[in-house]
Amino acid sequence: MTNPWDSSPNQPGHEHHTPGMRNPWDNPQDATTPSGKNQPSGLLIGLIALLALAIIAVLAWLFISGRPGDSTVAETVSPDTVTVVVTSQLEAPSTTGRSTVTVTPTRSSIQTTTPTTPQSSARSVERSATPEPPAAVIPPAAQQAGLTATGWIDNSATRCRGNENLIYAGRDSDAWITVCEAGGQMTYRSDIFGGTLTAAVDPARSNPATGKFYVNASPSIIEVVGGGVEVTQGGSVIAQKSFPSAWVLY
Repeated sequence: MTNPWDSSPNQPGHEHHTPGMRNPWDNPQDATTPSGKNQPSGLLIGLIALLALAIIAVLAWLFISGRPGDSTVAETVSPDTVTVVVTSQLEAPSTTGRSTVTVTPTRSSIQTTTPTTPQSSARSVERSATPEPPAAVIPPAAQQAGLTATGWIDNSATRCRGNENLIYAGRDSDAWITVCEAGGQMTYRSDIFGGTLTAAVDPARSNPATGKFYVNASPSIIEVVGGGVEVTQGGSVIAQKSFPSAWVLY
């Protein structure tokens, strides 16, 4: 009788396998199969390394070009050119770049200002000037005595000048006096006592509305009061004259 667990004498050392069954401990892959499955992993590592190098190169270019730094711009303008000086300071304290760019603008970009001519300035002054005082209205009796809007017709030394306005006039056969006013200043003119005189009237001691005028003709003091004139010196009267014809035109 043959023991079913005994090995066949014709096949020494050969294990018996049931058809259709596989030994779970058998390696389905032959030991001589090459390790080709590791090739994709090496390619991926190479791509990652290449990408990292590219990123490093871009960052280095940005750092060198100075984009993170601050820029200071100064402009110098001349009639024909505009010079722009750009100072760039990078993040590194010791690195400073400086460049100069010269730009020539077109004529349309240059603004011009028309200077003020002396003629236009003169016109402006004329418009703002104080208007001339109105001419004095001469009464008929004064006209018959030889008085005009500027003074006595028979004595040019006592006539008003320029834009002066006649505010007082008095006379006798051998004496002529006028007081003229312009811009708030009064001027006394006389041809009397053998001589002529032109002097400023002291407004603080005068009252034109009443025909009173005070003139400091040092060392003398001249006072016109209505229809006469009085000259004093050292407190004493040295000359005086009354006018049969006198008019207050203030």
